[in-house]
Amino acid sequence: GDKMGEEEQRAFVEGIGFSVGCTSAVVAVCQEDGNVSVVANPSGDRITPCCVARVGDELVAGIAAKRGYVRNRKNTALNVINFLGLRSSDADKADQLQQGTKFARVSGDDSGFQYNFLEDATLSCVDVAAEILKLLQTTSAAQVHKEVRDVVLTCPVDASDLWMADMKAAGAKIGLNIVHFVREPIAAAAAYKLDAESVKHPTTILVADVGGQKTSVSLVRAVGGMFQLLAYKTSSGVCGKKYDDVITKILVPEFKRVSHMDVSDEVRPMLKLAVAAEQAKKSLSHTQSALVSVDGLYEGIDLHCSIQKAKFEGLSSSLKRSLSSLVDELLQENQMTQDDVNKVILQGGCSAMTVIKSYFKSAFENKILSHIRGEEVSAVGASYVAHHYLTYCKEHQASKDESEERKLESINNTTVKAPALSSDIGLNLASGFKVLASRGTCVPLRLHLVLQPPSGKTSVVARICERSSDEATKSIADLCLCGVKEGGSVDCIIIADKDGKVQASLSEKGNEDNTTSTS
Repeated sequence: GDKMGEEEQRAFVEGIGFSVGCTSAVVAVCQEDGNVSVVANPSGDRITPCCVARVGDELVAGIAAKRGYVRNRKNTALNVINFLGLRSSDADKADQLQQGTKFARVSGDDSGFQYNFLEDATLSCVDVAAEILKLLQTTSAAQVHKEVRDVVLTCPVDASDLWMADMKAAGAKIGLNIVHFVREPIAAAAAYKLDAESVKHPTTILVADVGGQKTSVSLVRAVGGMFQLLAYKTSSGVCGKKYDDVITKILVPEFKRVSHMDVSDEVRPMLKLAVAAEQAKKSLSHTQSALVSVDGLYEGIDLHCSIQKAKFEGLSSSLKRSLSSLVDELLQENQMTQDDVNKVILQGGCSAMTVIKSYFKSAFENKILSHIRGEEVSAVGASYVAHHYLTYCKEHQASKDESEERKLESINNTTVKAPALSSDIGLNLASGFKVLASRGTCVPLRLHLVLQPPSGKTSVVARICERSSDEATKSIADLCLCGVKEGGSVDCIIIADKDGKVQASLSEKGNEDNTTSTS
């Protein structure tokens, strides 16, 4: 009995998950008892701002950088995850991402992008990310009482291979080994252990990630203990910043009323109001009114006022409609209705807002999962993945190099499979390319669809292709099944194994002898 206990103890590996978003980052640790702790940083906060600033000849990160943002904005790097993975050909995208921003601007070439500070100082986006990861590494080390090297990191649902390469390079700069990336919707589903439920009952999950800079809605399918990313849509038109702007538009005329001065074109006062608006937005998530107090807003005049939740929600009703449209479009494009969704997960720092929660509750009734704080969901899921991944590698005595490349096998019912498809898989139809499994869907996977011969024909043709991130399509298999009876239908099965190899078959329903498949 003692020997068995020692073996179990040796096999256990703490799972450390990092979640790094546009505006904030979170650390979670999966403990030996299976419980997950979200770890507070040295400042005592569970949420670490993703903010890095140059102060003199030194760099500061996290809350220290955010506190000095208003007076040091030109030396402050924000939203770094937006610029990771970008190269010179993405200059237009970078310009669009930083349109209207007041912090240090970025520029780049084929090696990546960098922030341009005052006095001709620069800092690469990879170095900025490294500073943020260093904070998270320190935070997690204090929890597990040892040096932290191996972690699982969440990535945006639309993260590219270059994005992941840049983030791995950032980790390498501080001795951090990112052993696996898990896309945020998959991490959210893992946090609620929905893969365990799917062993008996396949589950369709809608993940709504309402972040500070953008909102993503994703469809995830949990089948047989595995997660598949079916589809997603993103929008920067619905996000925390847009709600901040609603409050700012209340504050500007209020200050003008009491001071007879318009600060809408003044940079520093508007930055101060943006900070106050963000705090008021958080307060309105759990109170009926929020007090706003900004000392010395402009020309030595203070602003003190109250914002009522009813007024805020009334002025932000267009954002609620935009969110509803985003969800409806995702469902319609995938030929689903709200009834086809079994679970809804609210993710992201702004998902706790009453206006957000009320929409999902009215649309999806009792399907909402939100007992894990929205900004912490991804990190919790990543820590589960890290625990199972690293424990598996240790139990099988994999070398370090092998473990970095090893694909997750079936460990138990809470395992998230990896890796994921690097390209979209779909059918090449006369009307265009129809996506069946999006890039990022975890493998192995099995797809099933029913095809019918064209009117007056007795054959079915399936042209299965993959589509890369640059929209180029490549044929995987061309299958043709002849002799299908009039009015008959054909089962099309597409299987991608754990190595990404795709096989397909066509078989006539009710006629098991009429079948064809790839070799």
